Amino acid sequence: MHKMKWVMPEYLRRNLDRYKYVLLVCALGLLLTLWPQGKKEETAAADGTVQDAGFSAYVADTGALEEQLADLLEQIDGVGRVQVLLTAKRGYEPAYVYNSSSRSDGGEGQTSNEEQSELVVVNRDGGEGPVIASVSGPEYQGAVIVCDGAESPQVRLELTEAVRSLTGISSDHIKISKMKQ
Repeated sequence: MHKMKWVMPEYLRRNLDRYKYVLLVCALGLLLTLWPQGKKEETAAADGTVQDAGFSAYVADTGALEEQLADLLEQIDGVGRVQVLLTAKRGYEPAYVYNSSSRSDGGEGQTSNEEQSELVVVNRDGGEGPVIASVSGPEYQGAVIVCDGAESPQVRLELTEAVRSLTGISSDHIKISKMKQ
């Protein structure tokens, strides 16, 4: 029996060759976001409240993202040494869990509705702390990238697309400059 062999169309091969580094950066970024962070633990804050260690790790890793991004961008052909600085409009923000209750009183033609919302607090290891439902990530405002290969338009384009895809910063808020020797 004759086996059929799949052949990649020319337009896919051409585009894959053209964008291979951008795709590599995106794939590495996806891999980094899916990388396990270890088990969650509790940490006591300075004011005696207890916070989820996952949220504390998010807050502590704001500078680590710049380092990871610089390490990733250095892997792009022609970039050379890289330094990255990100500015944020909004940092990591926790969303807390609340218990809500409502009560309606009706009597002699008058109706009153009363709603109460109470923050859910738990006791852990001798301290109290709010329950965190989720943590929203930061919203970035701009990026400055300083690298050896900044004089190349192709390198500048690849850096801009990589940073834009990983941070959501628009292209006009990404500045790329040549690193001094």
